[in-house]
Amino acid sequence: MHLHQVLTGAVNPGDSCYSVGSVNDIPFTAYGSGCDIVILASDFECVQIIPGAKHGNIQVSCVECSHQLGRIAASYGNTVCIFEPVATNPHKRNNQLNYQWQKTGQFFLNSVTYNLAWDPQGNRILTATDQLQLWAPPSGDILLEEDDSQAADDRLPPVLNDWKYVWQCKTAVSVHIMKWSSDGEYFATAGKDDCLLKVWYPTTGWKSAVVIPDLPDRKSDAVHFSFVYLAHPRTVTGFSWRKTSKYMPRGSVCNVLLTSCQDGVCRLWSETLLPEDSLLGGQITESSTSSSSSLPHLGNQKDKIQHALETIHHFKHLRRGRRRSSALVAHTDLLPSQLGSHDVHRQISHHANALCHFHIAASISPSTAIPPALAGTAFTSDEGNGGFVVHWLNNKDLSFTSAMDLFMQQLRKISEQQVEQGCEDLDQDILQKIDPGKC
Repeated sequence: MHLHQVLTGAVNPGDSCYSVGSVNDIPFTAYGSGCDIVILASDFECVQIIPGAKHGNIQVSCVECSHQLGRIAASYGNTVCIFEPVATNPHKRNNQLNYQWQKTGQFFLNSVTYNLAWDPQGNRILTATDQLQLWAPPSGDILLEEDDSQAADDRLPPVLNDWKYVWQCKTAVSVHIMKWSSDGEYFATAGKDDCLLKVWYPTTGWKSAVVIPDLPDRKSDAVHFSFVYLAHPRTVTGFSWRKTSKYMPRGSVCNVLLTSCQDGVCRLWSETLLPEDSLLGGQITESSTSSSSSLPHLGNQKDKIQHALETIHHFKHLRRGRRRSSALVAHTDLLPSQLGSHDVHRQISHHANALCHFHIAASISPSTAIPPALAGTAFTSDEGNGGFVVHWLNNKDLSFTSAMDLFMQQLRKISEQQVEQGCEDLDQDILQKIDPGKC
């Protein structure tokens, strides 16, 4: 009997017990089935089953996969286990999922979680119980997008319990939904019957117009988040971020959040950007100017191709961080509950002019979005029942990414041809020097 003919079992109930990820751009699906974790290839052939007997035969309550590093996080009760892919047969075709997942870490929560979310780089993971926590491995175990796969395979296995939380915040209500933006700049959360959606942003990554004195016991490398509210007339039933290409420099395209509400109206919330926050400002402009200034001095076609590849590589690197405009109002990275009574009134004005801001770019209602010809069909939705949902097509992201992948392949092909041509010319010159009469 073939492996894919084995019945792997049904998915555990709930929307958080299955997830899609990728490792080296090869997609896979992982889901919880009873106490086991089942991993399927893109053609739904069973690749691996991680038995629950190794984890106390506790039912899997949540599964989350990383889209960059292929990591899988699964919760067994209040224990979250981290699994990482290991190449099994590198000589097979590249489009096959030739990996097996091994447990490399774990950490413990104060209660059972049904919400896990990897950041876009796959280095940190959010957990939600009665509080939000951001967990990270030791600094030496953090992987980057451009790391060589061979270098990743040569890493020493970490200690299982070495994951630590780097930030936590107790929320007023339990988090029901949470998702990261595509660039990792924000993450959004909402409660089960919550009308106020929160968009969280890292305050440590923003420039301040006024220098705030250091408070005691504060670490310079600590992670802090603040948030802004996106108010809805009724309960938020779901939301999703617009996807942006991995080749798109961070800050060149604003983040957009699509929310569904129980009033039956979907809303598009667009990030408000200043000119200094775009591709034309900050460190991107400086680096682009310095790179472009050296372009006319390149000697040959090979150098120009290499310069193009390095520029694209640099743009991908810029996705990891962005400096905000100093024109924005200054603030501290502490919440009002963490301040003294004499600081609360000053902090209120800072939150009223928060560094992060989103505005409604559009609203989509079934009464206006659905053509009259479809009235009375399954496409219509009764006003106020919250059944009207809009999904992203992400066609621009797909088109841009496909064009950039093709462009990169052509550049590499031309570069290889230039190298081969250079080797042939060098061999010809050597032959002429050895025996000029034969050439």
